[in-house]
Amino acid sequence: MPGGILTPLMARIALIKCEGLTGYRPEITPPLGAMYLASFLRGNGHDVMLSDARLHRKNGYRDIVEEAVRFRPDIVGLSAITVEADSLGRIADRIKQAVPPAKVVAGGPFPSSYPEAALRNPAVDAVVLGEGEITFLELVEAYGSGREDIGEVRGLALRRDGRVVFTPPREPIDDLDALPFPAWDLVEIEEYRRRPRFYLFTGKRYMAVFTSRGCPYGCLYCHNMFGKKFRARSPENVVSEMEELVRRFGIREIEIIDDVFNLDIPRVERICDLIIGKGLAVTLSFPNGLRCDRITRELLVKMKAAGTRDFSVAVETASPRLQKLIHRNLDLEKVRRVIDWAHELKINTRGFFMIGFPTETEEEILGTIRYACDSKLMSAQFFAVTPFGRTELTRRYPDLVRKKEVGFHDFDYRFGEHNLSEVDDKRFFALKRLAVRKFYFHPRRLGRIFLHHPGKRTFFLPPGGVELFRRSFNMRGRGRGRPRRGKPGKRRTAHAGGVNEIG
Repeated sequence: MPGGILTPLMARIALIKCEGLTGYRPEITPPLGAMYLASFLRGNGHDVMLSDARLHRKNGYRDIVEEAVRFRPDIVGLSAITVEADSLGRIADRIKQAVPPAKVVAGGPFPSSYPEAALRNPAVDAVVLGEGEITFLELVEAYGSGREDIGEVRGLALRRDGRVVFTPPREPIDDLDALPFPAWDLVEIEEYRRRPRFYLFTGKRYMAVFTSRGCPYGCLYCHNMFGKKFRARSPENVVSEMEELVRRFGIREIEIIDDVFNLDIPRVERICDLIIGKGLAVTLSFPNGLRCDRITRELLVKMKAAGTRDFSVAVETASPRLQKLIHRNLDLEKVRRVIDWAHELKINTRGFFMIGFPTETEEEILGTIRYACDSKLMSAQFFAVTPFGRTELTRRYPDLVRKKEVGFHDFDYRFGEHNLSEVDDKRFFALKRLAVRKFYFHPRRLGRIFLHHPGKRTFFLPPGGVELFRRSFNMRGRGRGRPRRGKPGKRRTAHAGGVNEIG
């Protein structure tokens, strides 16, 4: 097992998945990052608990802190995406007040993208950057040995004499088969079944699965948590995990949430063949992670036979110029054919589109809307481009990003208020609302949704599809609990965040 050196003393480690305190973010997916970390730490002799603050909306992070304090942790690991930054800070503060000796370590997309912001909070002792299993384990070992200087641990951001310093980068884990399966027993699987997920609202017991890490494509807006080197688990290891999920937990639906699941097409075919050969009674969903211009009709037929029921189509923009600018370089006509093939095979498709790229014109935005409306997509989401920290987008357009004085609460992927395009703000957000109206207010598409949507029974139950649809018209709305925007002089310091984060 990678990094498998047992520490002299067993540490008590509390892992917490933070929640978004503001904005409307109903979708909840099991926190695979924290679950992998928990199983890896337990396999190396440590006592671990895991809590998900997103499941405790009534009392929020207060209940989570009390649960962690009762555990009497030596180390607390906090995982957060950008919109959960405030939650991470509050939980860190309360943990330090209640258990001063405990070390507080932050990880996930937010601390990895904004280590300086995370470490401005004196309650945070260290930040784990990117892939966390080996880095966190070595950090636990360093704390357990009583070393004052933990700077020898690779992959960290630390405070030193009032400034943030970085240790040498951590090499990615090559042999993903050597990692233990996620700690499913530490999460409330039944609660995730009851909550809306990112794609469908079927109400069946499901689990998210990573079959690979890393993506070699260089999309301008991606913060690339797992690096550019594609590392894949073997098909046998992947299907073994699925079998265990079915046997132990009665899982009937698998969400595959890789960055690019189908980069290695023979591997995808082998996974499908194993699922078919073993007669696994599961359906497959791809909320993200398919490069759609790499899909052939033959591959789609095999994926359908293996249980694929739906997948997301990340088009982003229908402008060939912008496809080159953002380094996505999709074959847009091939993607359109894939959507048509999926429609013929009765596989539901959902489109992801982004508007507001630097230099984007109104005509290009309208072209993206037309592309979506003319397609046979079952549903579509239209997001504002929201640049992550430490991405190529923020590095290339720093002055443009700084024009938006926003706080982390504005990084809700659905209701963010960024606009980096050439279109003025008023017209830009009007175009976002127009996109939703034009896409959904079409009799043929509405009929297809009501006839074929697999989660139609829960579509009308809050906070299901109808509620999400209603709020999509209020692109600049606050959502429940969202703070009013103050005067520019009283705003928080400008930051950058983005979409497609997985905590």
